[in-house]
Formats: sequence, structure tokens, C-alpha cells
Amino acid sequence: MSYNKKAVLEGNTEAIRVILRLEKERRKATEAEKVLLRGYQGFGGLKCVLNRTDNPDDIRYWSKSEQNLFEPIQQLKQMIYREAVDANTAKRYWESIKASVLTSFYTDTRIVSAISDALASTNLQIRRCLDPSMGMGAFAETFAKQAGVVDAMEKDLLTARISQALHPYGKGNIFVRNEPFEAIGELEDKDKYDLVTSNIPFGDFMVYDREYSKGKDTLKRESTRAIHNYFFVKGLDCIKEGGLLAFITSQGVLDSPRNEAIRRYLMQNSRLISALRLPSGMFSDNAGTDVGSDLIVLQKQTGKEISKGIEQQFVETVSVPKEEGSSVVFKHNSLFVGDWKDISHRTIATERIMGTDPYGRPAWEYRFAGGIEKMAESLRTQLSLEMEQRIDRKLYETGIPMTEAERETEAEKQLRKLGITISREEETERIKTEDKGINDAHNLMPDSIRKQLSKLYSTEKGTHWR
Repeated sequence: MSYNKKAVLEGNTEAIRVILRLEKERRKATEAEKVLLRGYQGFGGLKCVLNRTDNPDDIRYWSKSEQNLFEPIQQLKQMIYREAVDANTAKRYWESIKASVLTSFYTDTRIVSAISDALASTNLQIRRCLDPSMGMGAFAETFAKQAGVVDAMEKDLLTARISQALHPYGKGNIFVRNEPFEAIGELEDKDKYDLVTSNIPFGDFMVYDREYSKGKDTLKRESTRAIHNYFFVKGLDCIKEGGLLAFITSQGVLDSPRNEAIRRYLMQNSRLISALRLPSGMFSDNAGTDVGSDLIVLQKQTGKEISKGIEQQFVETVSVPKEEGSSVVFKHNSLFVGDWKDISHRTIATERIMGTDPYGRPAWEYRFAGGIEKMAESLRTQLSLEMEQRIDRKLYETGIPMTEAERETEAEKQLRKLGITISREEETERIKTEDKGINDAHNLMPDSIRKQLSKLYSTEKGTHWR
């Protein structure tokens, strides 16, 4: 089902009507009202709210494709100014709506559940979780089922009010704050959380965080120039040593050459658990945006060396030559270099074709043959495998990384789960010749076994992706 602007606007209007009524009557939402509040999808796909609506003649400034929205938006604005508790509140709500159109994109709960299920399969205990960009609460509500406490931050006034009505203070384990991520102080929440997770905002929007913007750390100052980079750097600061960060973000974090310093910093201060490229246009139904997205999962390990293999690839970008079918050369992350059969396991897609990005520039387009349920299952399967192989449990539980001997023992456990036994002599010999930076069970296998297992994996992937 494609994004229906009129239907989204109608749902948003009903939710706003409810929140205005609750504020005027100073009461909590009924169950029926909560249903209407949950119909709110934000204005990320409704940029026409920025257009003029004060006079009937203003419709001439609207594109013909959106003129059917002129009257409903005019009525929405009138309702807010008529029903709000005072003129100042009405003005703040309308300004909040207009300010949110560039960053308000929400996530299908089935995708979030797939991420949550993969983490739950590790049996790690999550005491405190932070959602730094709550939106309508897909991440906060999903992870609240396995976390002791979820702190949720939402910058947008209207969205925060709706979320607070759904999660009143003192009811449940979700605590909603109407504040931006940068409001978290250096001492207040540093190293506090086991998990930080969200679908974070993207774009070249500058963030003012006094600790970062005025601090001596050059990298942190640089991160404030783009909101998505800031969220990654700030997110690492908020989790404990060994804690986890799981963000859905725009492909620009991985693909832009300008972000290499940020990616290098991330790999110097965390282990790469997963970097999965999601299907192009995955959020078009829920958010009206076709911006390409990635899921990046990191485990905090301060001051580490960048491992050869996937972590070094994570840092680097390479040019896609014209021979691949593009009219011009463009850059993408080196994790996705190679034939499709060699890199498909790093995506949640069934094919890759040459296309364009939302700005008309040449770009790889990742497609998934199947609905959102199959997409979520593919994500759940691949992410569960990578989390099981790459998360350092000792680091998570104690803040101290596993030793090489402990990694070998853990690798043996992974092999036994697959019904494979390997002698210590074979394992030791393999470690001598294998890249030191890659310690998962798959890479510790003898070649003969690994080749057989690759065929097995290929068969499993065929069930979900091809």
C-alpha cells in the first residue's frame, strides 16, 4: 500500500483533535482516544503544510497534485488555533508541525520487532534503554517488553504530547521527555544505558550541544554539522562500556566520503556487530520517503584498534565505475563492493539494480521481492546470526573484552551449535593464517567445512531472499 497523503492527514488531524481536547479538559486519554492517538504518523511526507493557507486564493501557489489537501490543512490550522488552550500554545503547535516535516519519518513496528527479537535471542539483560528520537514510539514500546526502563526523548512538541498521553508518567516503564537528544547532559546520562536504539533523523542539520560544539574534541565538534553523525557519536557516549547501539539511519552515514572520519571514530570506539543495507523505499508506505536506509549495530569498546575485514571496509568508500551501468562515477561503502552473490548477505534485499537516489543522482537501488512480513523475517534471521557471532558477552556484562583464548572457546560453542567439531590443533593452525580481526565461528572453520557450510547458508538465504 502506497503512502496516502490525504489518509495520513486525516489520521493526524483526529489525533491532534484528541490531544487538544485532553489538554483543555485536563484529563487522561480513554482507550478509544488512545486508538485515535496511535493513528498519528507525523508530517514527514506532508511538506505541503509549509505552504500558505491563510486565504482561499493561496491555493494558486500549491502544486496541482496537492491542491486536494489545501482545504483539510487550512481546517487543521484553524482547529489548532480555535481549540488550543491559548494562542501561544496554538502557535507552538503549528510551528512544531512545520519544523518536523524534514525529520519526522516513522518506522513500521514489524521491522522494529525483528530487531528486538534478534537482540532477545542473545539473552542479554537490558536494564536501561534510551530512544533518543522517539517519534510515535515504535522502538520505545517494542524494547520496553524486554528492558527494565526505557527513557524516550522527542524534540517535536506535538509528537511528544501525543506520546506522553499514550504513556503517562508513572504508568509502565516508558518515560517520555519533550526534549532533543542534545539535552542529555555530560554527567546526567554518560555511560548510563545498556542499549540506545532508534530510527534517527538525517540531514545536514547542525546541532547545538555545548559539550560538543564548544568542546576541545575536534571529531565531536565536527559531528554536530550533520544530525545523523551527531546521534552516533552522542549515542556511544550514552551507553556503558560493552553496551549496544542500534540505529536505522540514512545510507549517507556509510556511503558519504565526508563521513569517513566519523566512521573511523566509530570503529576505534566500538565493535561492528552488523551493518545491513535495507531495501530502497522501505519507509515510503509509513513515512512518504524513499531515502535509502541502513541498520547499524555497534558494541561500545573504547580505544580499540580497527580490525581488518568488515571493520576496515566499514570505514572506506570506493567509486562505482561506469562499467556497472551508471552514467557517472559515484561512491558507496566498500562493504557493498563486489558481485551480488558475494555481498547479498550484507543486505535485506533480493536484487540490486542501477537507479537513482531521491535527488536524481545515480545510485544502487536495493529491492526486496515480498511484503513487509517477509522483509522483517529476513532481517530477524540475518541479524540474529550476526549478533550471536559478533557480540562480546563478557564485554557487555563486565566492560572488559574477551581474551583471545576466550574467543576461541566461544567460537567452539558456535561450531558445536552447528553440529561441527574441530580439534584444538586445527583451530590453532587456522588462527595463525586467518585475519586476526575476524573471530566469529564461521572464520574459524577448516576450509573443507566452511565450503560446505556456505552452501548450506546459501540454501537458507534462498528461502528468505531469492
